[in-house]
Amino acid sequence: MIYSTLSRNAMIAVLLGLSVACTTLTGEIEQVDAPTANLTADVKSALVSELDVDAAAILVTIHDDGSVVLSGFVESEEERQAAMKSAQKAASAATVVDRLEVR
Repeated sequence: MIYSTLSRNAMIAVLLGLSVACTTLTGEIEQVDAPTANLTADVKSALVSELDVDAAAILVTIHDDGSVVLSGFVESEEERQAAMKSAQKAASAATVVDRLEVR
């Protein structure tokens, strides 16, 4: 999936804004601390930057133990692997849990 630089930057801005204000799919606003918000934003930004990943289809959550969980749908095993690799690089010290489903 190829995006223009402007579109990609706009998507990053939207995802980064959502990561701090809203962390649930039910529309509930949840207050998160700065390190959690930063980690979520770093992982989402890395996913958006990965050309082979549809970042909009992947939810990033941070559990209380600090682990990063990727959930949602990807179109191939290659996309799953690219998303996991990108998230692991962005999360560096955190464990990344794969709950992605291939459709």
